[in-house]
Amino acid sequence: MGIEEISQIELTIVFFDIIFVIISTIISIKTILKYFGLRKKVFLTAGFTWLSLSTTYWSTSLACFYHLLFERPINSQFYIVVNNVQTGFILMFWIYTFCLLIYPERKKAILIPFFTITIILETILIVLIIVAPYYVATTTGYCMIKPEIYSIIFKFFVLIVIFISIVIFYRESMKSEKPEIRWKASFLLLAMISYGISLFEIVYVGFFIESITIITLIVIIIFRFFLISSAIEFYLGFFLPNKIAKWIIKEEE
Repeated sequence: MGIEEISQIELTIVFFDIIFVIISTIISIKTILKYFGLRKKVFLTAGFTWLSLSTTYWSTSLACFYHLLFERPINSQFYIVVNNVQTGFILMFWIYTFCLLIYPERKKAILIPFFTITIILETILIVLIIVAPYYVATTTGYCMIKPEIYSIIFKFFVLIVIFISIVIFYRESMKSEKPEIRWKASFLLLAMISYGISLFEIVYVGFFIESITIITLIVIIIFRFFLISSAIEFYLGFFLPNKIAKWIIKEEE
């Protein structure tokens, strides 16, 4: 009983999820705390953006520890809530961050439609979790969750919006004469690309969860590497240490 029942794939994913959550929480808190020093809202909203995104990965760890403690699966509805309910908050925090960075004078015109759409989608999500959770996600094994149609559509919409906004931010930042600003924009774009690549793991695990091989675990670790690297790249997009900045700018020159 206990850990023996949890598959190698599940344990591998939980292990890297814990690493990602720890790193992301530290980065998020540091970003939020910077707001209190500089009084710039962009650090507050950016910190909450990444904190909201990282809470998605709390679910597998909670499910695993719950099973180890009580030797039974965690309540599937609670699992689905932890894994999905923050989706709308990710988008709202990020759009606010994007407006502060690029279009502060057009903030209201951008925020109102996006917030309205997000609130509608989030409300539908909550209703579905209550009355028909199988449209949002289903649990597999002891620590895994498989996104279903609504979750896929909602999260895909959020990722597309964030990716487009980061591309716009990157394009505008490339016009800056300050190489540090250009590099920060590059790291934010890289963070989004890395995170997007990591999401292909969901499809991969769905195919191979029943047949575990060394290759399967290696591929999962590679996907998790992209996930963890996305957190580090996000950090560099807002906190580019002087030593790294001087080194990459010197290399550029």
